[in-house]
Amino acid sequence: WGNSGDDSSSLPSEGSGGGNNNGGSQGGGSQGGGGVNTNPNSYNISNAVNYLVSHAYPSYNNNCGYCARAIREALEAGGLSTTGHPVSACDYDTFLPKIGFHSVDKNNYSPQKGDIIVLEAVEGHPNGHIAMYSGSKWISDFVQSDMWGGSAFRNKAEYTLFRR
Repeated sequence: WGNSGDDSSSLPSEGSGGGNNNGGSQGGGSQGGGGVNTNPNSYNISNAVNYLVSHAYPSYNNNCGYCARAIREALEAGGLSTTGHPVSACDYDTFLPKIGFHSVDKNNYSPQKGDIIVLEAVEGHPNGHIAMYSGSKWISDFVQSDMWGGSAFRNKAEYTLFRR
């Protein structure tokens, strides 16, 4: 696991257990108000962000390492179906467009509430990383100090930004 601050070292894949008691790797976690809305045009960014904020650890710790699960559950809380979702964070770069997200130009980028960053795998992190912008901070399964989520990815990983 990580050995300092926001470092997200040696992250396991989404389905390998642990996490922050969000209800396991299946379904929408401990909250969500019933079934998932399958209307592809119905997505409530505020509901997604609120879910993510309320379930994230305040900083990286040994319970972290489930960023893909955290973002998936937030998307579900926002009303999206994530049927067929990938396990690894880095594979969300091809999944998010299938559920209505589009890539955002990195030049002169200004984050907006609900934006998602997908970071590709780097040495020691075969699952990559994923996080969502809350309107003030980048959050995965923990509140990050920046959009990278840790020194392993900062200025090293290829990444894609998404918006819906």
